Amino acid sequence: MKLLATALLFSVVTAMANPIPVGDWAYISSEHLKVTITGSFAKIEGRFTFRSTGSTGRLAPDDTGYIQIPVWLPDTKSADEKTARLLAFCTSAKRKIDGPLKESLAGTLSPKIIAGAKEIQIESVSLIEPTGWRGRGADPSFERKGYRCLMLHVSVPASLISRGQTVSISYRQPMHTTRKVSEFHYVPLFRGLPSDATTTDLTRYSLSLRNDSQRTLTLGGATIQPAASAVLPLSHACAITVQTPAGK
Repeated sequence: MKLLATALLFSVVTAMANPIPVGDWAYISSEHLKVTITGSFAKIEGRFTFRSTGSTGRLAPDDTGYIQIPVWLPDTKSADEKTARLLAFCTSAKRKIDGPLKESLAGTLSPKIIAGAKEIQIESVSLIEPTGWRGRGADPSFERKGYRCLMLHVSVPASLISRGQTVSISYRQPMHTTRKVSEFHYVPLFRGLPSDATTTDLTRYSLSLRNDSQRTLTLGGATIQPAASAVLPLSHACAITVQTPAGK
């Protein structure tokens, strides 16, 4: 077997990006995310566990798990210099992480992945246009104007994610900025969950959003003041878009 990787408390729809399992052998059995919004970027920290879709729910220790991690970046027109440089290195085809690309990825996103107690290296990246998700059963929110989706491709030994071991993922995401607003946008996918499973249980799936900027965040009709936090539920293929007035 191989693996690639509801309502808000404020009554608006939410979601979050997460590692996408490739194939139907496993699903995300728990997810706890912390998103900290600053003036120019968001810091993402996630903790995930996986279970096999087989009858035992256990992964074979000698298998390799493949995951993709989607990172939503502002397009070249609205990107800062460092992000625009990273995008220039990437194409729709997978590109191995080395040389200037490796340096640019580290300097822009500072990604770090730990499975069990071992740091896992990102093998390659590919760039997906939002319209490229059409025909894949994706929510229309995947096609949001002003973004590019950078996929991080990772191989994780199943022995490091079996028995409920945690996969930790952290990185920085630059904000998409226009003349009026700075915006943070993500979309989650929860594929392969058992028919009786739900992501509405906050003890298993949750998002903690903190406002470390000097301006008020807006989520639909809700607001989060500076230095305030909120704990949110997660939902499959529903996007969260957080906005703050442009400026420092």
